Amino acid sequence: MLDEALAKLVEDAVARALARARPPMPEPRLKLLLTIPEAAKLVSLSDRTIYRLIDAGELRATTIGSIKRIPTAELERWVMEGVNSDEETGKRARLDLAK
Repeated sequence: MLDEALAKLVEDAVARALARARPPMPEPRLKLLLTIPEAAKLVSLSDRTIYRLIDAGELRATTIGSIKRIPTAELERWVMEGVNSDEETGKRARLDLAK
């Protein structure tokens, strides 16, 4: 009985010491560059719409090899620009998707 109580105290002390010694987990971050499907999923649009936004110059992308990538900061800028235009004018300039 005494051995079990002592073992429990030691176990608790070790667990507390380990908890203090571990650095806090970093906050999860988005990738710096997103593929077209990743960007589309984040903003609930189709891949085709993302390509049209890039072609229209509304969204900047970079090409690495043969794959287009969108910087996360650029996608955030585009979203916030749309949010701000919604607040100011009540609507966002619409991309002509009839192409």
